[in-house]
Amino acid sequence: MGCFQLFRMIKVGSGKQYPASLGFTLLELMIVMAIAGVVMSGLLSLIYQLLNIDQQENARNELQRELQLALNYITADLREAVFVYDGSPNQLGNRTSPAFREGFSTQFFVLGGQPATPVLAFWKSDGLDLSSINRCTSAIPAPVECQNVLIQRRSYSLVVYLQVINPPNDRIWKGRSRIVRYRLSKYSATRLRGNPPNFLWNPGFVDPVLSYSQPIFSSWPYRPGTNGGVNCQLTGDPCGLKIDDLSRTVSGFQGGLPSDFSSNAPVLVDFIDLPTRQPVEALKLPPCLTPFSRVPQGESVANSFFSCVSNSTDITQSQQDVLVYLRGNGFGRPGINMDLTLPSLYTRLTIPARLNRNPG
Repeated sequence: MGCFQLFRMIKVGSGKQYPASLGFTLLELMIVMAIAGVVMSGLLSLIYQLLNIDQQENARNELQRELQLALNYITADLREAVFVYDGSPNQLGNRTSPAFREGFSTQFFVLGGQPATPVLAFWKSDGLDLSSINRCTSAIPAPVECQNVLIQRRSYSLVVYLQVINPPNDRIWKGRSRIVRYRLSKYSATRLRGNPPNFLWNPGFVDPVLSYSQPIFSSWPYRPGTNGGVNCQLTGDPCGLKIDDLSRTVSGFQGGLPSDFSSNAPVLVDFIDLPTRQPVEALKLPPCLTPFSRVPQGESVANSFFSCVSNSTDITQSQQDVLVYLRGNGFGRPGINMDLTLPSLYTRLTIPARLNRNPG
């Protein structure tokens, strides 16, 4: 029997037949529609929740992958380090902590109106471009810098990783905070590619191993003097960096302070948790134990991105151990409009003794 024929006649318990034109009452239709609406609403809500959970899980996994890549980058960077700052104050300067801050203006540690907190700072060895070395004889200035380049074939750079809190409703950075990387190199890559290559030092750069009785990593930019420390960044060149001890000819030293951060500071990764957020008990990490020092100091001010560095004040030590911790927060990712704290990632590595690390 077809559907049309089925609904033409309605049978009741008495056996009587009534015309199908009587149909369903309006109340019955409304009840059916209400029940169907409740069922559909529940199904749609369930589907929405499932899709939202799936989107959050994808965003969470993607962010954790990005954080791991960022940590791998930091680890690779650290493998080239020759000295890592442990947060100790500068003994030859104004006892600022960490020690390298003596070489920068206070404005340097402000980015876009937000404080930029240094977490990991170290000196690393950089190989120089071979073509620049081969054209060194015609370089500017000559011949002192040319002699240094031909002998060493490398230079040193100061690398600093800083954490910056993102302002609310930022148009670019959507996470709670981000990590930026700063590098103060000896030479400008652009000037080295010139013809002839230009080996002038970048403003504010002081070579930590040149023309001293021992390296000055821990006291940079100061070197020991008769009455305490001598600031080698001063334009008057009190450390004699501009005139070579042997040839007495002009080198590439310029003096002054390094340039401040710009709004285009290179960002390593976004969506880092707030440094002051106290994680749940299960996510808390063990403290930095002796002989490690926590940088920055204090769990209450930095617990989403920090490092544990073994003592770095003794320049004759053979190696340094470094641990780096990193924790993300999914807030601001697509589909995540609340704080979603991720498990912390960490890496540990040993910085071996390098050339010029131990002058003795």
